[in-house]
Amino acid sequence: MDDFTFVPHTTHSDPVFDNFHHGATLGSRGYTVATANPTGVAEIIDDPENAGNGLMRLFDSASGPVAVSATKRASLPLPLVTVEFDYRFLTVGKLNVLLDGTIVDTIPAPVSGDGSPDSTNMAHYDEVFNTIAAGLTPGEMDLTFELVNEGDPEFYLDNLQVTNETPEPTALLLLAIGGFAGFLRKRRTA
Repeated sequence: MDDFTFVPHTTHSDPVFDNFHHGATLGSRGYTVATANPTGVAEIIDDPENAGNGLMRLFDSASGPVAVSATKRASLPLPLVTVEFDYRFLTVGKLNVLLDGTIVDTIPAPVSGDGSPDSTNMAHYDEVFNTIAAGLTPGEMDLTFELVNEGDPEFYLDNLQVTNETPEPTALLLLAIGGFAGFLRKRRTA
């Protein structure tokens, strides 16, 4: 989906990453960006630890509770969705992963504020979500990364991959059971 790889261009003095210029806001490249404060930003930056690589950066310089999110529309017609990326927190906080506005996972930053084993390496995230069990309808869907923190949040993301898989027959049965259970829950609350 987005790995923010450096692409040399002879016509630009700025580095370009997957057609993103350094410092380009994600809003100009197919993402919807929302911030709790005017100081929040989602952008592409040069990787400070790996020359020639680019990173998605979610950042807000404000103090107090803040949130910054970046959303991208994806075609996910099958029920099983795999979301995979590399990441690093530079501050204490959490990252919510949302599908169509529903939080499907939360990644807390370590107490140190660094999501990697040391100060330079990125941690890896790889999860499979059952959209039907989450009460979602497969199809066009928003994938959102929301950084939440008490102040000055900063988060890096790279090598984003989103894949849609056809489930095995046993998994199909489990999906059907999960979908039916969700249907029953909705009927009881209606």
